[in-house]
Order: sequence, then structure tokens, then C-alpha cells
Amino acid sequence: MSGGRDWRILRILIEFVVLIVVALLSNNPLILLALAISGYELATNPTSPSNTTPNVLGGHFIALVTGLLIYHAIAPGLSALEPPSSMSLTGLRLLASGSAAMLATMVSMQMTELYHPPAYATAVALGLGLLISPMGVAAIVVGAIALILTEALLTQIGMNAADPAN
Repeated sequence: MSGGRDWRILRILIEFVVLIVVALLSNNPLILLALAISGYELATNPTSPSNTTPNVLGGHFIALVTGLLIYHAIAPGLSALEPPSSMSLTGLRLLASGSAAMLATMVSMQMTELYHPPAYATAVALGLGLLISPMGVAAIVVGAIALILTEALLTQIGMNAADPAN
């Protein structure tokens, strides 16, 4: 392949395959909601400050903690997979939970300086009652680590998306 664009396309495909494998092994395709944007960002812009290992892992950790805490405080037992009636209290609780989880994640990232905006999707997914099982949480953790390890390997073997000479 020639050109940085070609490497970026291949890197996107590789990161996507990694997420598919994690989704299959965990039997939880919803992790794509939480991690697909992180995979894309790592594949196409690996040198961005928000895509460092501490920021990616820290951002998803913050999103996991805030998402789970807020979900269990506001909307325990509810799930966006079972949509409530329009304008119902149940629907408002889910909306409040997802919104509060995202906002709390944004504020927490600012306070800790662990910026990884794609992790907001993790917080929203959890706030909406998705991925809240132990297996769902584990899949997010494993998926985030797998993305970081894949990024390191791709960079190590010379598939550098930031280098147009590749």
C-alpha cells in the first residue's frame, strides 16, 4: 500500500475486526456502541492527545463508573432495549439517566484531564441501561485494552496513519 490514506483505511478495518472479535467472544454486540468511535479515532488519528493510552483507558473508566452509578441511581432495572411509552415517567428516567451519565463523564474528564470524547458513548450506553451486566462491563474493558494493544502493534510494525510516506 502507498500513502497514509491507505494505511488509515487498513487500520480502521483492523480495529473494527478486533471489536467484532471482542463482541463475538463476549456475546455482546452492543459494545460496538461504546467502542467503535474510539477504534476509528485510534486508527485515523493515533497521535492526538485524546488518543493516548491514559486518556483512552481513563476516559472509558470514567464513563463506566459514572454511567453505572447514575444508571443505578436514576433508572435501575430500565433499558432502552425495551422502549417505554412516549412521555412516560419511565422514558423520562431513561433520558435523564443517559443525559446525566454523559454530562457527568464530560465534567469528570475535565476535572481529571483524561480527555477521550468517544468514551461519552460508553457513558450514554450505560446510562440507558445497555451493557450494565458484568459481562457487558468486562467487554468494554477488554475492548478498550484490545484497541490500545492493536494500535501499539500497528504502530510498531510501521503502519503509521500519521505518516503520509507510508
